[in-house]
Amino acid sequence: MRLSRPSTLLCAFLTLLNDRLGESIVFPLLPFLLADFTTDGRTLGLLAGSYAIAQFTFTPLIGALSDRYGRKPVITACVAGSVLGLGLFALTVILPWGRVWPEAAAAGLPLALLFAARLIDGVSGGTAATAAAVLADISTPERRARAFGLIGVAFGLGFILGPALGGLLGRINVSLPLLLAVGFALLNLVVVVTLLPETHPPEARLPLPRHWELQPFGQLQRVFADPRVRRLCAAFFLFFLGSGWNGRSFSFGLLIVPVQRAGCLPRQSTSDRSVLRVQGRDNVC
Repeated sequence: MRLSRPSTLLCAFLTLLNDRLGESIVFPLLPFLLADFTTDGRTLGLLAGSYAIAQFTFTPLIGALSDRYGRKPVITACVAGSVLGLGLFALTVILPWGRVWPEAAAAGLPLALLFAARLIDGVSGGTAATAAAVLADISTPERRARAFGLIGVAFGLGFILGPALGGLLGRINVSLPLLLAVGFALLNLVVVVTLLPETHPPEARLPLPRHWELQPFGQLQRVFADPRVRRLCAAFFLFFLGSGWNGRSFSFGLLIVPVQRAGCLPRQSTSDRSVLRVQGRDNVC
């Protein structure tokens, strides 16, 4: 297959962009979105980390499924899971639990649904690996580096557009960024279902590995057995660890929790203050 198939490239690019956009829109706003459910920093940290834990745990399985059953059904299921996870998260945040179902709110059901939504979205986060496999399927060896350049473009664009759109829409209503993320995931699903061809032919498919081979630490051990790959992976890890600005923005969000308990918020930039005013929190120290 040739790299110049526009529908295949579009589907892979949108899938990669959706993977980063959905996370980068929601992630910096988590402390504000969840202020009505919890102000405990540990709970917020667990909720934020649940996505990454689920993604880390299930990505080897999703990759194996795409090798066994083909790329399109796996990407379709994963993007549908992303729609479900983001939709459940948005519905839980938007729903006025105190008026609609106060007993459930008192029992902690909304917080449980938020954890379920983040876990569903994280399990579906293996789309990035499968989309990269699509790019490998349709590219020749000499053009594979060019094809994989789309991954960096999609990730960079997602991390640029996500916080910017989240901040702009948060000035209007703090729930609007969630609706945008759900809408983009729905668009991604429609494009994948209608335009993405199967790029992994039946004769190239592999049987599923044994269960113990699908756990992520076993996969890492296999990868690190090659010293060249081990050094490359270590370089990538340090790069992403050093450029983790998204995590720093969330850490800033956690700093406001103790002050929220005291009934006031620290002085912040204009955009942050407008997001807080949407929630009716005008008491600023």
